[in-house]
Amino acid sequence: QVPAPPHNFPRPPTLPPKPQKMKKPRPRSVYNHKLFNGNMETFIKDSGQAIPLVVESCVRYINLYGLQQQGIFRVPGSQVEVNDIKNSFERGEDPLTDDQNEHDINSVAGVLKLYFRGLENPLFPKERFLDLMSTIKLETSGERAHHIQQIIVTLSRTIIIVMRYLFAFLNHLSQYSDENMMDPYNLAICFGPTLMPIPDGQDPVACQAHVNEVIKTIIIHHESIFPSHRELDGPVYEKCMTGGEEYCDSPHSEPGTIDEVDHDNGTEPHTSDDEVEQIEAIAKFDYIGRSP
Repeated sequence: QVPAPPHNFPRPPTLPPKPQKMKKPRPRSVYNHKLFNGNMETFIKDSGQAIPLVVESCVRYINLYGLQQQGIFRVPGSQVEVNDIKNSFERGEDPLTDDQNEHDINSVAGVLKLYFRGLENPLFPKERFLDLMSTIKLETSGERAHHIQQIIVTLSRTIIIVMRYLFAFLNHLSQYSDENMMDPYNLAICFGPTLMPIPDGQDPVACQAHVNEVIKTIIIHHESIFPSHRELDGPVYEKCMTGGEEYCDSPHSEPGTIDEVDHDNGTEPHTSDDEVEQIEAIAKFDYIGRSP
């Protein structure tokens, strides 16, 4: 029988240090780094949230309740409610978690814009501002998208994942422009100054229209600009955030395919611009078109 070791037997020096606990995504706690007016990359690393909760939760809420809200992101919300929602997120809480439409959509949209507007480093780094502006000189939207893609691929993976998520959402939102009046151009006017502020030393009047054009191009061509989920692992925006998956669009569906009917709001399927040009129809009755 092996004798028991003495009580003062030292721990073997080769024992590895106790492994640190992996940070679970979205813990309800206050992090070392502030959320609003902070450094997004540092916050993501510290919190374990690949998409900051404020972004994911606001996007989800608008997806569920606000896709058809007229003037979304253009019409201001209640400043009191914006501050209340912001402060809850800053405490690590999610005030939008209940599946109830209790909050003003415009206030939720205001919180999302406020988050990106206040970042210590803009989502589009100032060091790449002139590179992005130079794409405006290219003749076609497709050429601009290609060159923007070559610039974006040089950014950090952390930033690209957030950009990919946000712009897929903005593209989806623009598909409801008949109802919400926010096509890619109008969304770009709202998000241009927020995502790509004009650096000191540049003429703001001359630059702003170009900034908006870059943002519009990214909204329209987001699928060709950003790497797919297979190319860059990380959260992706999904058009259908509730209900059975069999009714939802695949987040990786090929561009130009006809979306399934959205069972949440009963809207008709959307088609791409290319498809619309190819469709011919004969009217069997008199009607008044919605647009001239």
